[in-house]
Amino acid sequence: MKKQRLLTLLLSAIAVLLVALVGYGHYLGEETRALRAGHGLPPAAEPFVRIQETLQAESIPAQDRENRRGPAAPDEATRELVDNVKAAEAVLTRADTMFRENTAWNEVYDDLFSRPQSTWSAADWARLSDVLAENSDVLAEVYALANGNGPLYPLDFSQGYHLPLPHLSTVRSMARLLQASAISRAHSGDEAGAAADLLAGVRLSSRLEEEPLIISQLVRVAIDAIMYQGVIESFPPGEIPPELLAQLSAHHEARDLPGSLTAMWQMEGNMGVEFMSGIMNGGWQSGQAQLREFFPHSQFPGGDWAATIYASPFARPWQHLDMIAFGQAMNAFEPTLAQPFYEARPIIEEIQGHIDSLPRTRAVTHGLVPAMMAIHRSMARAQTYQHLLSVGAAVETYGNNNGTYPPSLSDLQGDTSVIDPHTGAPFQYRTDGDTFQLYSVGPDLTDDGGEHDVVDGDIVWRGTRKSTGTTGLVATR
Repeated sequence: MKKQRLLTLLLSAIAVLLVALVGYGHYLGEETRALRAGHGLPPAAEPFVRIQETLQAESIPAQDRENRRGPAAPDEATRELVDNVKAAEAVLTRADTMFRENTAWNEVYDDLFSRPQSTWSAADWARLSDVLAENSDVLAEVYALANGNGPLYPLDFSQGYHLPLPHLSTVRSMARLLQASAISRAHSGDEAGAAADLLAGVRLSSRLEEEPLIISQLVRVAIDAIMYQGVIESFPPGEIPPELLAQLSAHHEARDLPGSLTAMWQMEGNMGVEFMSGIMNGGWQSGQAQLREFFPHSQFPGGDWAATIYASPFARPWQHLDMIAFGQAMNAFEPTLAQPFYEARPIIEEIQGHIDSLPRTRAVTHGLVPAMMAIHRSMARAQTYQHLLSVGAAVETYGNNNGTYPPSLSDLQGDTSVIDPHTGAPFQYRTDGDTFQLYSVGPDLTDDGGEHDVVDGDIVWRGTRKSTGTTGLVATR
C-alpha cells in the first residue's frame, strides 16, 4: 500500500512536471512568436523588396510569363528604382574591374597615400596626375553615380546573413579615387575641380544612407572620413573655400541620421530574429551549419561541440531564451540611437553589462548584439570629423582675418558647433596666437594632449598618424 502511494505520488509529480514543461515551452513559443511579429521587415526595406520582385519577374522568359501568376507590373516609382539600380550596378561592375585589374592605379595610390604628402616629390605628383588622367572615364562614371538617385545595389533581404554586398568595397575605392583627384587638382591650382570631387564623394556616401544595414553605414562613415581627409590635404590652413564648407555642412545637415540609424537597427533586429528562427526550425544539421558559418574557426562560445548541442532539438528552451534575450537587448538599445553619444554612452554600458551577465547559453545574443552596438561609436566619430571640419576652418579663417587665432572657441562667429560628440563639452583648444591645437579626446575619453590616433585616441584637426609623427599644431604665417 505504501509503495503504491509512493508510486502514485511519483507519477503525479512527473505529470505535474511534464505539464509545467509543456506550459513553459508554450509560453516561450508565444514570446518568440510575438518577438518575430515585432521584428518584421522595416519600412526602409520595402523599396528593396519591390526591386527584387520586379527583377525576379523580369527573369522569367517572356513566353512563360503569361502562364504564371506573379506580382503586378511595377508602378512608375518602382520602375524608376529598378532602372536606377541597374544603371548603378553596371557602373559598379565596370569600376570594380578597373580597381582589381589596374595595377598602376593601385600601386600609385598605395605608395603615395601610405606616407605624408610633405614627402611627395615632383615625380610623385606627376605619377598621380598621369594615373588619374588614364582613368578619367572611370572618374566620370563615378560622378554620374554620385549624382544619381535611389539605391546603389538590389539588396535581397530574403538571404538574411548570406546577403551579398559586393558593391561596398567598390564604393569605398571610388571614394579614394575622388580623394586622390581632389588632392591632385588642388595641387595644380584647380580649386573648383577639387571642391567638386570632394562634394561628389559626400553625395556618393549619401546614396548608402538608404541601405538599412550596419556594414553599409560603417562604409558610409569610412567614406566621410576619406572626404574629410581629402579636404584637409587639398587645402592649406586658412584656404578651405567657404562655399565648399557651406555645401558640405548643408549635405550633413540634410541627413536624417537618427532615422537612418533606427531603420538600420530594425533591419538588423529582423535579420537576427530570422537567423535564430532558422536554427530552431531548419533541423539539427542545418542549425549546426548556420552556426558554424556565422561563428567560424570554433568561435562559438564553448567551441564546436557546444554549437552542436545548441542546434539540437533538446536545446529548444535555450534557443527560445536566447532569442528573447536578443530581442530585449535590441529593444533596449534602439532609443539610444536618437541620443547624442555622450548621453547614450552610460545606457550602452549598462546594456553591455547586462549582456555580459547573461549565461553562455545566450550564445547568439553574446555574438551579435555587442558588435551591432559599436555603430553608435562609429557615428560619433563621423560627427566629430564633421564638427572639427567646421570649427577648424572657422579658426583658420579667423586667423586670416585678424592676424592671430581666437583666444577661445567662444570667440568664433556664427552657428558653428564646438561641442565634442564624445563628451558633450567643447573641443580641446589651445593657442599662442600664432599656432593652435584643436582636437576631440576621442572614444576613450582620455586627453592625450592632441596625439592623433585613428582607433581610440584623440581625433586632431589636421593631425597626423602616430606612425608618421604627431602634430596638432597649425601655423599659417
